[in-house]
Amino acid sequence: MSYQWISWYHLHEKMGEFELNFPWWESGIRLHDDARTICAAIPNVTDKEAETIVRAAYDRKTKTIEWRFNSIKEGSPFADRFQKAKWMTWPKEHEVSTKPVKLFQVWEDTDPRFAHHGRRVLIAAIDGNSSTCINIKTARKTTVRLDRFKKSSTGYQLVKDWP
Repeated sequence: MSYQWISWYHLHEKMGEFELNFPWWESGIRLHDDARTICAAIPNVTDKEAETIVRAAYDRKTKTIEWRFNSIKEGSPFADRFQKAKWMTWPKEHEVSTKPVKLFQVWEDTDPRFAHHGRRVLIAAIDGNSSTCINIKTARKTTVRLDRFKKSSTGYQLVKDWP
């Protein structure tokens, strides 16, 4: 199971609030300006896609984010220092879903009207008959019915499975 381990400095006064649907932690404070050090685990994306998702998580759109690091990791992000909170969603190490749609998969829109966009979504949450998806290019959230995740003219095709 791979994920992007990404960290940046968060200045609340300048950047505002953020909402990230993936595990994240405040790991320290930079003394000279009180910037919070944030670390996050974003599954099944590239480094640039992870940065796009973080940028879009902010209420105020900021042109610059001071990145600390962004690298690919394997396994689970949880450890003594980075403990799992109740709100965090992450599959157990050897948990494999038999459902066709599962958390952190990447799907591509097959609708021919939008084929030129190459829209890919990451499954961030599943609730009943629908899923919360994050567009990998724009990081916009959308809700998609689970029955649309099939290869058809108005559906989606699986691009990357997880784990």
